[in-house]
Amino acid sequence: MYEWNKLIQAVVDEIDRRIAAGDSEALTLRALSEKLGYSELYTTRKFREIAGMPLRDYLRQRRMAFALKAVRDSADSLLDIAVRYGFSSHEAFTRAFRSAYGLTPSEYRRNPRPPASARHGRQGQDEQVARQLHLSGGRRKDRQDQDQIGRA
Repeated sequence: MYEWNKLIQAVVDEIDRRIAAGDSEALTLRALSEKLGYSELYTTRKFREIAGMPLRDYLRQRRMAFALKAVRDSADSLLDIAVRYGFSSHEAFTRAFRSAYGLTPSEYRRNPRPPASARHGRQGQDEQVARQLHLSGGRRKDRQDQDQIGRA
């Protein structure tokens, strides 16, 4: 299990590197599976088991997190930010942003405040799990606790 956690953390780091470099189009299940050396099906199952969410949801949330930061910290147009993070149009970006954070990108840019990402149950839970996965070296805290209880 420890080896898988290291591999998943490598994938998480690769996802962040590619999104930051503007190369998120290359983030496919096939490419990430090849990096791990496992089939797409096995990679998908293991990622979900460890992260508690599907890989595609994690990718979407990471893109939105990078876009949120760009909206807040840059003077780039919202269309440029949308395209940079893989959205087909300003409208698609605005819909996804509103769904994730409860306000439009332009509203957020005018009044940057902590996003209301936890306003609807599952989405907020998914983002918390994503943060846990990223901050805990690939292991969810509750899984660590379960592992320790099982060993006692």
